[in-house]
Amino acid sequence: MTGEKNRDYDEITSFLGEFGPFQIVAFVLLSASAIPNGYMGMCMVFVADVPAHRCKLSINSTDNGTELEVPFHEQSTRVGPDMCSRYKLVGNSTETARLNDTEGCLDGWVFSTGKYTASIVDEWDLVCDNAWKVPLSTSTYFIGVLIGSYTSGQLSDRVIPESPRWLLQRGRVEEAELVIRNAAKRNGVPAPEVIFRADECLELMQNKGGEERQVQTYTFVDLIRTTNMRNITFILLVLWAVTVMVFYGLSLNTGNMHGNAYLNSFISAVTEIVAYVAIWLLIKRAPRPTILFSTLLFCGIMLLIIKLVPEDMHAMSQVLALLGKLGVSGAYAFLYLFSTELLPTVVRNMGLGVSSTAGRIGSIISPYVVYIGVYSKILPYIVFGTLSILAAVVSILLPDTRNCKLPDHISQVKPIRSCCSPKEASTAPSRTSPDCKEMSNFPDKPSKTV
Repeated sequence: MTGEKNRDYDEITSFLGEFGPFQIVAFVLLSASAIPNGYMGMCMVFVADVPAHRCKLSINSTDNGTELEVPFHEQSTRVGPDMCSRYKLVGNSTETARLNDTEGCLDGWVFSTGKYTASIVDEWDLVCDNAWKVPLSTSTYFIGVLIGSYTSGQLSDRVIPESPRWLLQRGRVEEAELVIRNAAKRNGVPAPEVIFRADECLELMQNKGGEERQVQTYTFVDLIRTTNMRNITFILLVLWAVTVMVFYGLSLNTGNMHGNAYLNSFISAVTEIVAYVAIWLLIKRAPRPTILFSTLLFCGIMLLIIKLVPEDMHAMSQVLALLGKLGVSGAYAFLYLFSTELLPTVVRNMGLGVSSTAGRIGSIISPYVVYIGVYSKILPYIVFGTLSILAAVVSILLPDTRNCKLPDHISQVKPIRSCCSPKEASTAPSRTSPDCKEMSNFPDKPSKTV
């Protein structure tokens, strides 16, 4: 046995097959858990839409009885100069001469029901001085998502089995073997009598040989302990915060586009599907940093071009905004894969959690960026476009992980494309290149989900 070459994790578990029933069930469950995020996050496009509104007439006005007989727009012009003020009245209830003086909507507002019969805006009067509460309500939802990701994270372990690779890193070999045997049973393939030999996967198992060692515990500090790990972590934080902010910002801004809000939302969803299919085709053919750089740059350019479009060309502006959504949707989907390949197994969960937290912070800010469109419709696009281009420049610093095996330890993390850490950069290629070369012989071979 000592003369045999030690196999790595992928070789040991290759008998499971690439995509059997076990992997399919895990994939379906994980996908199903993401479905509520779609309609819960985007429902604010409809329930928080601001309908046309005007001040209620004064109780002393004799026009109260004719409100239903006059079109809403005509009512608005007769009641006041804008949606947040009304003309003052003089005399008693039979004298309705209007003066040039105005006052606030002292008796509340009347909302148009031509687009929606009800929303949180007309229910809670979130207009005029209270308009700032509309983006607050959306941000509050994303704050709940941020808190819920921590409180409900433990519940997910009761549905999906733990990763055997992670269990091995924790020294829990028996549990890892149990998961692998269960996967083999579901896939209908025989499992070897001994899956993990004592002399195999020495880098994966932290209590090896005849001597029992204490399993090392990793903390959030390990995400910034080494230069390579620190650089990767900081870059991922920036990319997640910007990408998620732009993604949700453009999604929430769908309700502000001209035309039917339902049709606009449908087209916006279709662009996401197109982006996901395109990313799925590109991940086997293009370098990872190139994909992320291209999608973010494309998004930023499309959004900044909107500034050059005349204000009356609404269709052109919407097409450019949807193209920007196409780019950022691809970047958002791709970040999950790229982040997983950049982070080592021992801190992968923590790294993804911290990155996701940065993304949630971006989503909390995004409603307020959309809100500044009240003062300038083009300003949100300028903000989102500029941030996307800056994120694209940062993304090109990341190392390429295409056809490379997942890093298990922090020492296996690749350096970024810079000369700030020459010592680590000079030693990293000799450690990672052989794995990448080996995997490059199978460019179309998907990675296992076990």
